[in-house]
Amino acid sequence: MTFVGIMASLTILSFISFLCINIHNLLRNSLIWLIRLGWLLVGTVFYAGSLYAEPVFNFTIHPQASVLYHEIAEVNDYIVALDKYKKNDNRWRPEKFLQQQGQLTRYTIELPKHYVEEDVFSYYQQQIPTYAEALFICDKRQCGESNNWANDHFNVKQLYGIDNTQSYAAYRLAQEQLDGDIYITIYTVRRGNRRLYTQLEVLSP
Repeated sequence: MTFVGIMASLTILSFISFLCINIHNLLRNSLIWLIRLGWLLVGTVFYAGSLYAEPVFNFTIHPQASVLYHEIAEVNDYIVALDKYKKNDNRWRPEKFLQQQGQLTRYTIELPKHYVEEDVFSYYQQQIPTYAEALFICDKRQCGESNNWANDHFNVKQLYGIDNTQSYAAYRLAQEQLDGDIYITIYTVRRGNRRLYTQLEVLSP
């Protein structure tokens, strides 16, 4: 082999060696980035799982109940009543209340006439977690007039009943993992035709 041939062979071998080294570095860097991306995706999945794993409270409906209305909606001016309604400046409002926003889940429920209103109210009240903070609880005429709860608060005509049969409770559930607390209200009343109704509402952030 001539000197020129030897030099050409060495040049080709050097070029091949150069390509191999660069391809190796490229593959190594790509592998490193793929591993980092994989860990990032895994971390994102675990974070999302921890974020949404926090259970949002919901009621178990009485097995003998008929659900008349069920609604889920975003609200910006939800009123959590902390006292009975009172007329002020020609407007009915609770004497004490909290104004919140979030996702509102509502149920309007009818129970068979032979059920006792206190038992139905207790059925749902017992589902409230023990760590919940009771904000306001009333019964019968302590709650004021049923007309206010039906028309001014819940806007559900079926809830206009006998004042002496109504019960109401409002609770707050502190949620560290969510951006705000959960508010729960229960209202039970019997109408003059003996029909028994319950309103359940859950406001989540």
